[in-house]
Amino acid sequence: MCANGHRFTTYERRECFACPRCESTETRVDGVGSGVRGVERKRRCASCSHVFDTIERLSRPDIAVIKADGRREAFSHGKLFLALRAACSKRGVKPETIRSMADEIEIELRDASKAEIRSSMLAEMALDRLQVLDEVAYVRYASSYVERGGIEDMLTVISETLQRRELKSIRETNLPLVPDDMDQPV
Repeated sequence: MCANGHRFTTYERRECFACPRCESTETRVDGVGSGVRGVERKRRCASCSHVFDTIERLSRPDIAVIKADGRREAFSHGKLFLALRAACSKRGVKPETIRSMADEIEIELRDASKAEIRSSMLAEMALDRLQVLDEVAYVRYASSYVERGGIEDMLTVISETLQRRELKSIRETNLPLVPDDMDQPV
């Protein structure tokens, strides 16, 4: 018997995931994959044939995010993903790329084995990735998540972004005056 009292059928699993459309508990697993977020199962409802995904993950110790005002909040992968998605909206960035970025940041946090992280450090991790990915998303994120003084500071962020773009363009179009490896003949 499941926790909710239903008998097992050939379609059910112990977890008794209910269909989000019709709330039937008779579902079967159509596919299994594992990713950074955990074991991902594609399920099909026996009643209405709706396909939905479930994710099973190991319970890990929470990472506390220390806000600028001193409050502590549990790290949320979903909240990070939504913030990155908002910064990248209408920029042609695929959701998989955004999810991958959020996954990388979470992995980096968990690998550091820290119980706490300042929100400004979390923002810097996101900004480092957005800077490489998309300039506009970088500026959007900076305007929302970094403690900035006002318009003057945002203009500074924008001018730094333009300078980085110009330097990148110069590096791509010009050959270096001095070879990178001095051991190789010119």
